[in-house]
Amino acid sequence: LLQILGLDICADTMVGDEMLRGISGGQRKRVTTGEMLVGPANALFMDEISTGLDSSTTFQIVSSLRQYVHILNGTAVISLLQPAPETYDLFDDIILCKNNIFLMYE
Repeated sequence: LLQILGLDICADTMVGDEMLRGISGGQRKRVTTGEMLVGPANALFMDEISTGLDSSTTFQIVSSLRQYVHILNGTAVISLLQPAPETYDLFDDIILCKNNIFLMYE
């Protein structure tokens, strides 16, 4: 799981807090994602997991989640605000929503 999330490079680093620097913000988001992945669940529901992250980090996290659900034959429902085109390409199906209008792409 550490390798899938790209956290193997900081496996021995404290997460940190206000007093201790610890890992980066992107790594912290991936740790949180990893916490959600531990357990027997086959379905993940994640809301705005990219808030405060750059497009590269968002891509890495979504790519990791895609890899995870494919390995475990699971499902992930993820809401993102303004993802980059390369992040869009990682999804099997996309539902766009604006002003109560929904468009689905398969």
